[in-house]
Amino acid sequence: MDLTLDTIFKTRHNSSVLPLINTKLKKSLNEYETWSLESLLEAINYNKTVAEQQIPDNILDQVLARVDNYFESKYKTQPKSYLLCGLRDSIREHKLCYSISWCKKSEKYLSSVKRSVAVGAGPLMVSKSSERFKMMGSSPGIDWIHLFELEILGKEEYFYLEVPYKKENISKLKSILKCSTSELLKQVNQGKIIYTEPKAWNDSTPKFQEVADSLNNCGIYCKVEIRTRKKLLTQA
Repeated sequence: MDLTLDTIFKTRHNSSVLPLINTKLKKSLNEYETWSLESLLEAINYNKTVAEQQIPDNILDQVLARVDNYFESKYKTQPKSYLLCGLRDSIREHKLCYSISWCKKSEKYLSSVKRSVAVGAGPLMVSKSSERFKMMGSSPGIDWIHLFELEILGKEEYFYLEVPYKKENISKLKSILKCSTSELLKQVNQGKIIYTEPKAWNDSTPKFQEVADSLNNCGIYCKVEIRTRKKLLTQA
């Protein structure tokens, strides 16, 4: 089965393999077979965009060399670690970086379905402009490339809430924001009250989400946004 799946993967550019895989998925006899076929589909879909980019060979060679050097330096400084290597065919170009899949160097020439599976880590991201490297996480729904490219630019995401201020809403605002009239008026700037909060990669809502929900429920429309800004310097 491993050899068959590997053959299907290697012929994906020359024949239509997706109908075959989907048909076999419907007729799958056990969990292992289902998992293997789903993993193959995921690999094909990821590598499809890589093939379409047609990155020049000299760029592919440069990226691979940088990645292998990075893994070798990590191996020398981290005891009990495995020596990893990049997989040239998986290199994908983005605006400010490249991404590349990897494996144990000892398994580089094994079938893709026979290589060890790493849990909790995705492809390696490589900055185009600096020696910055970072592994993608495994959490679904996170745009790891976007976050990494923000790091390259020295930027970060943050939560932003703009609350419109009108005199007729002052009682509602005081009640929801739990403040006095004078405290409320101190927060008003050019007809609005602004709330901001740093956003970690795994944050889905800010602490003031309940405030925004309560304001909307009472007719004061406002929306929590995710914006970007220059990364704030933190003191040690």
